[in-house]
Amino acid sequence: MNLYTLISALVVVVLATFFSLPLLNPTYWLSLNLKSWLWIPIPSSSLSSSPLIADLVVRNGVIYTSDESLPFADSMAIHNGRILRLGNFSFVQELAGDGTEELDLGGKVVVPGFIDSHVHLIYAGLQMARVELHGVNKKDEFVRKIKEAVRNAKEGSWILGGGWNNDLWGGELPLASWIDDITPYNPVWLNRMDGHMGLANSVALKLSGISNITKDPEGGTIVRTVDGEPTGLLIDSAMKLLLPYIPEDTVDERREALVRATNHALMRGVTTVVDFGRYYPGVSAELSWEDFSDVYQWADASEKMMIRVCLFFPMETWLHLLDLIGKMGRAISQWIYLGGVKAFADGSLGSNSALFHEPYADEPHNYGLQVTESEILFNMTMASEKSGLQVAIHAIGDRANDLILDIYESIVSTNGMRDQRFRIEHAQHLAPGAAARFGRQGIVASVQPLHLLGDADSATKKLGTDRAQKESYLFRSLLASNALLAFGSDWPVVDINPLGGIKTAMKRKPPGWDDAWIQSECLTLNDALKAHTISAARACFLDNDLGSLSPGKLADFVILSTDSWDDFAAEGSASVEATYVSGLSLASVNCEPLHAYISFIRDLFGHLLSTVNPTYWLSLNLKSLWWIPTPSSSMSSLSLTADLVVRNAVTYTSDGSLPFADSMAIRNGRILRLGNSSFVQELAGNGTEELDLGGKVVVPGFIDSHVHLLYAGLEMARVKLRGVNQKDEFVRKIKESVRNAKEGSWILGGGWNNDLWGGEMPLASWIDDITPYNPVWLYRMDGHMGLANSVALKLSGISNLTKDPEGGTIVRTVDGEPTGLLIDSARELLLPYIPEDTVSERREALLKASNLALMRGVTTVVDFGRYYPGASAELSWKDFSDVYQWADASEKMIIRVCLFFPMETWLRLHDLIEEKGRAISQWIYLGGVKAFADGSLGSNSALFYEPYANEPHNYGLQVTESEILSNMTMASDKSGLQVAMHAIGDKANDLILDIYESVVSTNGMRDRRFRIEHAQHLAPGAAARFGRQGIVASVQPLHLLDDADSATKKLGMDRAQKESFLFRSLLASNALLAFGSDWPVADINPLGSIRTAMKRIPPAWDDAWIPSECLTLNDALKAHTISGARACFLDNDLGSLSPGKLADFVILSTDSWDDFAAEGSASIEATYVSGVQAYP
Repeated sequence: MNLYTLISALVVVVLATFFSLPLLNPTYWLSLNLKSWLWIPIPSSSLSSSPLIADLVVRNGVIYTSDESLPFADSMAIHNGRILRLGNFSFVQELAGDGTEELDLGGKVVVPGFIDSHVHLIYAGLQMARVELHGVNKKDEFVRKIKEAVRNAKEGSWILGGGWNNDLWGGELPLASWIDDITPYNPVWLNRMDGHMGLANSVALKLSGISNITKDPEGGTIVRTVDGEPTGLLIDSAMKLLLPYIPEDTVDERREALVRATNHALMRGVTTVVDFGRYYPGVSAELSWEDFSDVYQWADASEKMMIRVCLFFPMETWLHLLDLIGKMGRAISQWIYLGGVKAFADGSLGSNSALFHEPYADEPHNYGLQVTESEILFNMTMASEKSGLQVAIHAIGDRANDLILDIYESIVSTNGMRDQRFRIEHAQHLAPGAAARFGRQGIVASVQPLHLLGDADSATKKLGTDRAQKESYLFRSLLASNALLAFGSDWPVVDINPLGGIKTAMKRKPPGWDDAWIQSECLTLNDALKAHTISAARACFLDNDLGSLSPGKLADFVILSTDSWDDFAAEGSASVEATYVSGLSLASVNCEPLHAYISFIRDLFGHLLSTVNPTYWLSLNLKSLWWIPTPSSSMSSLSLTADLVVRNAVTYTSDGSLPFADSMAIRNGRILRLGNSSFVQELAGNGTEELDLGGKVVVPGFIDSHVHLLYAGLEMARVKLRGVNQKDEFVRKIKESVRNAKEGSWILGGGWNNDLWGGEMPLASWIDDITPYNPVWLYRMDGHMGLANSVALKLSGISNLTKDPEGGTIVRTVDGEPTGLLIDSARELLLPYIPEDTVSERREALLKASNLALMRGVTTVVDFGRYYPGASAELSWKDFSDVYQWADASEKMIIRVCLFFPMETWLRLHDLIEEKGRAISQWIYLGGVKAFADGSLGSNSALFYEPYANEPHNYGLQVTESEILSNMTMASDKSGLQVAMHAIGDKANDLILDIYESVVSTNGMRDRRFRIEHAQHLAPGAAARFGRQGIVASVQPLHLLDDADSATKKLGMDRAQKESFLFRSLLASNALLAFGSDWPVADINPLGSIRTAMKRIPPAWDDAWIPSECLTLNDALKAHTISGARACFLDNDLGSLSPGKLADFVILSTDSWDDFAAEGSASIEATYVSGVQAYP
């Protein structure tokens, strides 16, 4: 064990001793491959008391992070090569000290260091010193370049080069005869741009023994004249007939090639590459291994590595790689990572060797080449995957892609599901339905946008316009399927140029074209940047350290030439000004790349010194740490024994890295492992309980992002008016309640919806005759209006002389008499006269509500308390102390709650968090604060730009003045609290978006996750602002069912259609969409909510209301699980079934995922919390 491992382990063991963390089992530590631990995490941006001093502060920039939790920042602090903090300058500047360097960006755009997901790095470096034929568009120019190379070459030496593309000069393939006259004494080999074809001159053909009697090898073609003579062109594995005769590149040449290629990559902003080596059909598999030992290990040991490489090796050598990983771990250093293995399914489009279901239009008998037999591919993939290696397979044609998708599907069926991240390299042409399979199977689509520029004309010619349009470079379709899209270049097939690739993916305009090729497949800048950063990192398991500018990650970033994000987003045009690796500048436009070597030992011990410093650990609010992660599912040597194994299920995880599993192991309330049964079963032992689900669907425990939990529990014992659709029924229910009530006692209840009986508002006179001795208060379903009888009005002193309070309305007759209806803050005139619920009643309400929530599959709620306009802010605090703290202390909590409090009490909440931390226990989390902008649609008090269609002079109510809202939000945010605002109408939503924007401008950027509760009606452009500003849209799909008719009536059909419940538009803007119920305003019913979001069919309607806004099952499930968790900062523990997270899950009644995905119909069979059955 090295010193780093020893000290790291000792630090955590000491922590376990002091803080009673469950880490003292030595088998846990021995199961970890500690050589792959590159670092101990540094404090996150929320730990403002951190004593660490930044080495570098980057400020005054537009920093795009690729991190959804904080999309943009203007400053960044870096320490020992990693990011300490991001946000506004004043927040980041706190970490500056003596010796801190400052870099003023002058407003320039910064992005994470680009990851090129597919290169051949050393091969590219070698090609840079050879004949360069990229871009040559005339035969004469082709010949001229060879002639120049011969002039400088020794007689007998090989002339090597490539990059030619015959499509640029009209499509005619080159021939040996073009260059034989000028190369009589030199053998020549020139590869085509795609690497799947090359041209040899006659000297080279003769030297390698290729003649008219040479047979085509399997998986390759010797192109011949009509007389059978070789033309000089060799395709795919036919190249292996010649390549052995080319002298091997020397070790020095390959080392120089690495340095040369690295410098060029850094100039293009690339800080990490996935290198597939000098391996392609016809080439020895040993070349990749020679480059690893001769070049990469040498460069690492001599501190000459300047970019990070993730290496893939030929699949036939999978056992060699497995042995190496067993000895060294996957991470050789911070520079070199052992990725996986690669094989080939077919050739390329340019050489007519990509494999298709239909023949080439220009070669009617040619379907392309299958380079590797299916059985060999399957067996190698099976063995590689079973050993835990990541697998990547080259596939260009539609048939080749389907073949690999089938192989991957079959292997998962045999080996079981786990976090495989199978890759398909190129995925250029996809048959109908294939893009959806990428998402469904969780396959990485590793694509190269710049190939599109060369292939647009070629594909049209070779496949025909219709086929080419339907199946080529389907980037948007792949993203829509939830596939992981990773961008690369395939350098040296095309140049390494991420900014060019990003612009191509956005615009899709080939040279000479006026319009985009397949416009519907264009991406946004955000999508394209992610594909070259965080998605690319995820695609090779490096997302814990790379891919986004996030606290704790390596400080690899690129400064661009533009200072306008809007221009960049519109045109995709920019250039690289400087590239930083581990916080050091290694390339800039003003100089050649600096060979600024970074000492791994210095980096290592720098982290150790900061980690062992006790002031660092004391700066952590350890009360908020619920757990230390358990080993991930990849650690097959784990010796921990599961308490429960759930098997034979269709387990939907809400985790993009492993969308489905059939088994799950649980220990101490957390998930140990997911995957197939045999993989999970390894963790079973004596005492392990097993649960066979018989193929049933399992989903993460639902998170309801908006409830009023105690209020709902109290309402369960009161008059229930939900669903009442006649006046007579309304009156009858009150009459029944009076019969059972004591004289003088209050009759309480609600849930009525006047729209169900035609829209007429109820009046006190409806019930006065039957309630002469009992005051009555009945709230409307939306909670923003209620009906009092005359006894209650008299008791509270409300008369024709009473003025409307600010933010509220006393509804009156034409004579000015109160009708009994009170809207929003007008309720505060009456509510103080209703006797307070006793502590016992509220405790019973909590238990009652929790049990019903569990019956509906809800394991976590975000509770906004009994707070609404007109109610005392003290109610939430009383419920916290009298009910929640009592339930937690007496172990009566059975669901998890994230509590929000009235915003006017923000300072009280801030002090409580300072004292106790955000996590009171695993059951209670202190979330943030809430305020109200407007009322509700049903009570005509939601705030709109245009008046209500049924009340032409009414625009709705602003419940809280703008200045008060702004000041409270500013103060709450500055103190670090999460802020949530109620907004229904379009004007209210814009008001809150403006306030949030202003607060960010003043307080600076950080990870806030501002929330807007309801977000029901959005003006044009507002949905896009949610995404741009990083706002959580906390919405309630079930309200849609009640509001469809009401919105049409109150707003008019056109307005209602354009602005109501815009779920799909919000998702498309990259907003975080979180689903809730608003219980008891609507019932708590996540499955009903999910189905409503998918179908959007209100009662008695035949068709969907605004079908363009319907969601998929996957989108809707995420909104009730992982997105719900992210929306309240609980995604480290909740929201997905992932190793280390709390084992909250729900078993559904269905055993057909396809039926569930199509109809959204299912019911709850059982609910588990922390791996223990909580319902039934």
